[in-house]
Amino acid sequence: TLAEADEMIQACEAAGVTLSMYHNYLYYAEHRLAQKLIAEGAIGEVVAVEICAGGSRPWLGTEGFRPGWRLEPALAGGGVMMDIGVHAIYLAELFLPGPMESVAASMRFMDTGADDHAYCQMRAGHHSTALINVTWGEGTAKFEINGTTGYISYVYDENMGYFGGPVRSVRVGSATGSTTSYHIPPGRTQFIPEIFDDLVDTISGVRDVYPATGRNGRRTLEVAQAAYLSSDVNRFVDLPISSDSELYTEGTVELLLAHRRVK
Repeated sequence: TLAEADEMIQACEAAGVTLSMYHNYLYYAEHRLAQKLIAEGAIGEVVAVEICAGGSRPWLGTEGFRPGWRLEPALAGGGVMMDIGVHAIYLAELFLPGPMESVAASMRFMDTGADDHAYCQMRAGHHSTALINVTWGEGTAKFEINGTTGYISYVYDENMGYFGGPVRSVRVGSATGSTTSYHIPPGRTQFIPEIFDDLVDTISGVRDVYPATGRNGRRTLEVAQAAYLSSDVNRFVDLPISSDSELYTEGTVELLLAHRRVK
């Protein structure tokens, strides 16, 4: 829950220790290149970010800890939104000109109560928007950043269903100009050594360079939980979530279990 996240953050700050999140996608070459291109003015001011994973699949886990735990709301706190939607949230906020301010979502639920389809719109600062559509279903991947003077689009292999899959090139274009493609070297894995180098340096006090703190993780959780509430009440949910709300103290499990159709 958000209340538990705040307790963790406060405890670590009081103890003087570093609390970090494994937001590994921040280190992927395509996102770093996109950041550089945006900073150089390649597409003007960012207006919208669209991230889609129409055909992803959950990692079910190992025999040592209940394979299929991602499908159980009481263990995972959610389904596809908590699995890959959270990565899309922090990536969208990486590129948006301002933080997300409200969330609207429509979700489909499995018999266990876990969401397997989540379609979300996030209103953000400077009149910008994020569209995040993630499913454990059938479809393709998309990652596009729209600006006032151009766009950035990632090129995936045909039939790639997940935005976190290998990107072949980053394409920059506009309605009136030419298109430029920047090829991404193959061979990227989920575990990039620089992540751990930066984390160790940050923890040891050598350099404060690791980009994902406990507060960043809390922020991502807050947006995801607002999406679950939005799907339940069928309206936009404003951010931040009040500490007086039931969602803050209780989280999303009960919302999800209300959709459960199996014992």
